[in-house]
Amino acid sequence: MSGSTLSDIEQGRAALAIGDLDRAESICLGVLARVAGQPEALHLLGVAAMIRGQVTEALNWLNQAMAQGGGDAVILTNRAEALRRLGQLDEAHACFEQALKLDNSNPHTHFNLALVLKARGDAPRAEHFFRNALMLRPEMARAHFELAELYRDEGHGLEAEAEYRAAIDGTKAVGTGGEGEDLAIVARWHSALGMLLRERGSIPAAVEELRKAVVLDPQNAQAQFELGRALFEMCCEREARKHYTHAVSLEPALGARGGGKATCARMVSLKGWCERGHGSWTTLARSQWLDLPPPKVLQAQMSSGFAIGKPVTAEL
Repeated sequence: MSGSTLSDIEQGRAALAIGDLDRAESICLGVLARVAGQPEALHLLGVAAMIRGQVTEALNWLNQAMAQGGGDAVILTNRAEALRRLGQLDEAHACFEQALKLDNSNPHTHFNLALVLKARGDAPRAEHFFRNALMLRPEMARAHFELAELYRDEGHGLEAEAEYRAAIDGTKAVGTGGEGEDLAIVARWHSALGMLLRERGSIPAAVEELRKAVVLDPQNAQAQFELGRALFEMCCEREARKHYTHAVSLEPALGARGGGKATCARMVSLKGWCERGHGSWTTLARSQWLDLPPPKVLQAQMSSGFAIGKPVTAEL
């Protein structure tokens, strides 16, 4: 490789590193115009296409790079990742394995192979490679998150919670250091932890995590919806309804999901029912409320099992 070509390749890498895809592509195409089939220029064009979400085009560039003798571990890993994103899991698996034979020190190779294994239902081997990635890069927050998702799918709630927290604790938002995860991604992680905590009955802790999620990403409809459910269980019916309404405005299908629409309607009914009680009943939220008859036929003696006087409790 001549000095000028090497210099251009380094400039192309630098442009990719700062996200200047147009400049990176321009430099690499210039290299190819002078040196047809230059493998690293083809590789960098593949990476740029992958970043743009043009995965089929990326695979084409990477295949050309390999055909021109560019078969190092990095190119193999990127080609395998393109295959994974295209759903070609068998080929991706083989390509990742080939990359690891050449260099097993790249945490991304272990991580992406784990994603392939997880997608194929091989949870034990997926866990093994996620752990390998974390041994090589302990601050790899996405590996903690994917490991948490795997544990949750396997029904290991405590382990899942620990990994969700490790992902969140090891990640800082864009511009503050760490791995620089996008705010929406960090919000998704808080939301996932909040949903897990709610399922396990830790409602106040769930609300705390879900609040963080909607602050980081107010457009996360699922987080808004789950926060509404958790707040309803904490007796905060008015705030719960606000989040339900926002969630449905973002994603109308949520209105018919998980009893959301029925719950909103019930919260309106509960308000009227409590007003009929002249302030002697609370809006204490419990699961039985969703199965109650309409307030107009609810007699005072029917409330004794799940409603208590306001002097004893108040909305949280």
